[in-house]
Amino acid sequence: MNYLSSILHGAARPYRAVTFSGLRLPIVALSVATASLACTVNITDFQESESGSSATTSTGGGGSTGTSESTASSTTTEGTESTTASTTSAETDATTTTTTTTDASTSTSSTSDGTTDPTGGLNCNPKGLPECAIDSCTQRWAYGCDECGIEFDRATCFEIDVQCAYPQLTCGLPKPCERVWAYGQDFGVLDTFESEDAASCILTSLRDGDLAHHEVLWGQMSDVGVTRMDVFADGSGGVTLQWEVACEGCPTSGVFGRSGVLQLQDQAFFDSCLNAPTTATLLDCVFGFTEFDEGSGLATGETPPWTTGECSALEFACPG
Repeated sequence: MNYLSSILHGAARPYRAVTFSGLRLPIVALSVATASLACTVNITDFQESESGSSATTSTGGGGSTGTSESTASSTTTEGTESTTASTTSAETDATTTTTTTTDASTSTSSTSDGTTDPTGGLNCNPKGLPECAIDSCTQRWAYGCDECGIEFDRATCFEIDVQCAYPQLTCGLPKPCERVWAYGQDFGVLDTFESEDAASCILTSLRDGDLAHHEVLWGQMSDVGVTRMDVFADGSGGVTLQWEVACEGCPTSGVFGRSGVLQLQDQAFFDSCLNAPTTATLLDCVFGFTEFDEGSGLATGETPPWTTGECSALEFACPG
């Protein structure tokens, strides 16, 4: 029995079994006299084994070397996998937390800078707006306010979109004639008057120079919308117009137009229209067209045939 064997088998003192790089060796509590034993140990493997939490410590002898090595190997693998899984789970949880925080921050930022504002930044309750500037003889606006959820309020919808005060006039002038309304059996066509006498009455009043308010409509009264025009005659050869499309199927949009003081045609024009009038001649004299785009009103720059199409003033106001 050599010196190491005598120590291992002859010692009665407790010992610890420690695994070094896969080799399980019993280390005896040696006295100072045996400290000179030369025992080379791979320090690096020992540190890696400890960091992986794979060292197995037991008190007293027992078990064969083969069994101990198998147990140690199994413990090393399971310990490493457990540690790795724990670390991965912790890292995953940390990553998830960070991502959630970032998303919340982004959501708050989007709301605060208005990019997700359903109104698109519009002022849905405009107050104290200036009057709409007059820059031409006739003006036309097509407007909408879908983002604000305002329905069937043309004035507010106009102001939200155009950003000037709704320019509708209400003039307390005499109304010597019934309204004139022309429509057709088909959309976009005029072939019938509600009253041809009302059409002749308006032409006569304009020729005679009455200070008056006349109402002229065209198109079918449907969801597409009929166009309604107010004619304010100043009694001095001029008229101011305003018109809008009354579209029941367009609760958040509309079209509005107006004019300055348009000059009327001379007396000969009206005399010709009133000389043996027919449905066809009255349509031509009052409207100047029999086919049109339903629900669009007058086109930009378009004026009725009983005016010259020229303004004597750009003023938009009630006569008198």
